[in-house]
Amino acid sequence: MINCWYSVFNSTGGIDGATSENTSITCNSTGTSETVSGFASFNLTLYANDSANNINSTTTEFTTSPSPTSPPGEGGGITIITTGLLQALAGNFSIFNTGLGNTLDLILAKGSVRPRSKTFILTNTGIEPVELDLICDTTDIPSNISEGSRTDIDICEYVVFEETPITISPNIDSPTIGKMFVFSPEDAEFGDRFTFNVLAIREIDSNISIQFAKLSVTARVPLVGSLLRWQYYPLQLDTPDDEKAAYPVIIPSIVLGLSVFSGIVFFLRKRALVTGFILGVIAGSGVFLAVLFFI
Repeated sequence: MINCWYSVFNSTGGIDGATSENTSITCNSTGTSETVSGFASFNLTLYANDSANNINSTTTEFTTSPSPTSPPGEGGGITIITTGLLQALAGNFSIFNTGLGNTLDLILAKGSVRPRSKTFILTNTGIEPVELDLICDTTDIPSNISEGSRTDIDICEYVVFEETPITISPNIDSPTIGKMFVFSPEDAEFGDRFTFNVLAIREIDSNISIQFAKLSVTARVPLVGSLLRWQYYPLQLDTPDDEKAAYPVIIPSIVLGLSVFSGIVFFLRKRALVTGFILGVIAGSGVFLAVLFFI
């Protein structure tokens, strides 16, 4: 954790007039006091960033009310207790790709019935284990990452985590490995691009949730992704999808393509071997691509 600050918002969403926006405080301090403009409901948002400039925040609502000795009309003084909240916000938790970066890329296969899987790393530099919820989120994505992404499909409906909640042990030398599965949306087209965040969330109590860190994910649907496509075996019409057997389409594509190539070369081997080889390559490649993309 590098910097910590907070803002107090009134019921209309604006900064409370008696306070300053983005007030800096000492991270993990034992207490900070602030006076608001009156007796009302407010939202306190605490922020912190780390050395990778990941900004995390948490918001909690509070209400000030007059005590029996308060003069009429006097503003309500409150104390913002940062102990615990900011320690949790700072997190001592990080989420990375397997190369310890903050972004992750994956390729989806158009029309595939099997998801792509990706692993990521969760680290805990604290002294106690902590339980985190992993969620997919499509808000707060940097513009340089989200630009050109398809937004009419909610990609988070196609993201599943292998384990959530997940317990992170306090051993930086042995980080916890998380895993997610990303299915190809039914309406995805070649060239589509989807972006989302993987968020690690810890619930402090029933009203406060802390976002520890995020991993920005980009999922693309290129032509080459068809090499990773899976398809159900036929004659399984009454079988639930999660019980159906599937096969990688590239295998029959290769087999049929090679069969056509070999057949043409075999029949033309005595009359025109070179011509047969060329025709075999063309026809075999056509069959390979046709099976790969359309079967």
